[in-house]
Amino acid sequence: MSGAQPASAREPSETFCATCATPLQGKFCAACGEKRVDPHEYSIGHFAEHALESFTHFDFKSFHTLKLLISRPGLLTREYLDGRRRPYVNPLQLFVIVNLLFALLIGLSGWTPLNTPMNVQQNIGPMREFKRSILEERKSHSKETPQEFERSFNSAASTASKTWVFSMIPVFAGLSAALYSFRRYFFGRLIFATHFYTFVLAYFLVATHLSTWVLKGFASFGVRFDPNNIDNTVSLIMLFVLGWYLYKALRRTYDDSRPRAFARSFVLTIAFFPILLLYRLLLFFATIKAMH
Repeated sequence: MSGAQPASAREPSETFCATCATPLQGKFCAACGEKRVDPHEYSIGHFAEHALESFTHFDFKSFHTLKLLISRPGLLTREYLDGRRRPYVNPLQLFVIVNLLFALLIGLSGWTPLNTPMNVQQNIGPMREFKRSILEERKSHSKETPQEFERSFNSAASTASKTWVFSMIPVFAGLSAALYSFRRYFFGRLIFATHFYTFVLAYFLVATHLSTWVLKGFASFGVRFDPNNIDNTVSLIMLFVLGWYLYKALRRTYDDSRPRAFARSFVLTIAFFPILLLYRLLLFFATIKAMH
């Protein structure tokens, strides 16, 4: 959004380095190398430029950055918006790194929280009958057997999920902006959403493997659980974790009061599942298109 930014957004000083407070004489700080923040860097265009850069360049200062992302929700967003960027991995680069690790390791857990194989698309989520009709029509024109067609669909869905997971970020950012009546730059909402979904990927990666190990441990003693109860328990735990993370992140990033942070984090947490369902619907059509 254009226009003047309110004082609460805390734009960095134009004459002193945001990281070490050394007086600035040029584009970069002579003491630590931090870049002077330009107004262009708060634009959507700059965000798009970084998106392109992130898919072609990795910066592996990621361990320290990832630790802060998990242990101090909202800190990386606040630091980035304040102009303290040199010590950390760029938000989009961090997202790509974690997404790559997620894609490589999630299959080992046996869970598919962001992938949608054909049986999931047909039985879970919105427009099930419509999706079934499309699949039946495609099967009838395919030279593959039903089993081969399903394998092809699942392979295409797995590939598409690695890219289309990014689509949830602008949707979440838009909802976040609406909760603040579109005050402050929308750029900041995109950064906040990028950090949040990076945390989501990291959480899914850890939680799914941990759940698998726990269930295998119980199974070794002959204890088994109903799959529906497992799904419900995992969903409730996830809601609590995401709600807690968002509450802390909103407090640290935007200086929200406790009641406001609680109310906004509650809305954003509840909205997480509808956004996930929309993502899965989008992924279905992206998969169908990729199979042409």
